[in-house]
Amino acid sequence: MDFMNSEEEVNLRRYKTDLTLGGGGYIIFGIWAVIKWIFMLTMNEYYFNNLIDEVNESGSDDIDRDIVIIVILIGLIIIFIAILAIHFWVGIMALKYSKGKSVGKKIIMVSSIVLLFNVLGLAAYPTELLDGTGSINLTALMSFIVDLSVTYLMFNVLYSAIMVRSLTRKIEIKEKEV
Repeated sequence: MDFMNSEEEVNLRRYKTDLTLGGGGYIIFGIWAVIKWIFMLTMNEYYFNNLIDEVNESGSDDIDRDIVIIVILIGLIIIFIAILAIHFWVGIMALKYSKGKSVGKKIIMVSSIVLLFNVLGLAAYPTELLDGTGSINLTALMSFIVDLSVTYLMFNVLYSAIMVRSLTRKIEIKEKEV
């Protein structure tokens, strides 16, 4: 019996497509996250000026200030690499799983953890959305919308991975019965 047009097979293809799109999207959002932070840190002089002022107020000489700045920059580079690595790892796992590679349990566990962190990250936004004057901080609102999109994307990856796993098992059982 041919299951190519069965409901399970159609749904399996749809969820695999969702995994492909979700995996690629998560990689792109990882690149965007790093670019956003780089722009935020370089375009907003407040962050670096505030850091330099704190080092200068401590009575440090120029060498100490330079060392602190270098250490902070190295730390930021490490964080950026970690962000990219996580996004690429999750995205590539979703892409592999959509192509039939065996990463089922791993992608479900990792996606669950990433989704949890995304949801926890969203919880911080209510305090950032209103500035001191009572008006809405548009930058925080846009960041919230993007992070909400990433959270939805990760939920979709997790749900699709679960459905691919379930439907694959159902199809295998049906094929054994025939």
